[in-house]
Parts: sequence; structure tokens; C-alpha cells
Amino acid sequence: LFKSLCKKAVSYNFFAPGKVVFKAEHVARFAFQVAFGRLNYMPLTYVDIMEPLQEDTLETESELVLAGAWIAQQTLWVDWEHAGTLEVMDHSELVTISRSGLIATISWHPSLIPLAQGYAESLVSKWKDMDQSQITDTNDGV
Repeated sequence: LFKSLCKKAVSYNFFAPGKVVFKAEHVARFAFQVAFGRLNYMPLTYVDIMEPLQEDTLETESELVLAGAWIAQQTLWVDWEHAGTLEVMDHSELVTISRSGLIATISWHPSLIPLAQGYAESLVSKWKDMDQSQITDTNDGV
């Protein structure tokens, strides 16, 4: 099972400073976990007002994302559009989990379907109780 999941759904990607990993309002296809590095997450409202992006305002207006953080985990469970833009600040490595790969793995192991379905339903239930503006790519309520 684990080997199948890794083969179909998981990859490691290295990013250089300045690379945009994803943009606000784009359809999400992957969830990420930061293995190492520093990234900057700019929520949609912040992205809209910044012209051009200014380095000195990043720390007060956006969120610093560090090793261990999960990003866009919602993508694995529901249709999701990114609620902000994620940009690499330092050389970084992200573990990338493909939604389609996860679904393919689960479909080959039917005993996992109730577990995955239960987890997805639990997340959606938590989101219903949250202020929708608080649900971002870096805050999924878990």
C-alpha cells in the first residue's frame, strides 16, 4: 500500500527563490508539505492590493511558511481553488501529493475508501463551522 501510494501520488520537487508554486484562484491539483526552505504565502486579498510585490511588506502582510507545514491539503479531499499565491523565498524542497494519484491508490485498495471518506467528511464538517475567510491554503482547520 505505502509503496503504491508513493509511486502514484508522491514526488519531491526542488524550487529556487522567486519561483511561484501556485497562484490565487487557480485550480489546485496537489497538496504540499515543506521538507525544507522558506516560502511566502500571500492570501488573495493581499495579492489583489500589491503592485508590485514589495519585499519589506512581506512579513507584515503575508505568511511565512517553513519546514513541516502542510499547504493546500484540502486539494486531496475536495475540489479546491487556491486562496492565495505561494512564492519560494529560499531554496526549498516540497513533498508533492497528487490528488489523482491518491484517488488511484485508494481505488486499488477498497478497504481504504471508508477511512478516506470519513476523513473528508470530517474536514467538510469542520469547515462549515469556520468563518470561510479563515480557510486558506495554509489553514485548513485541522
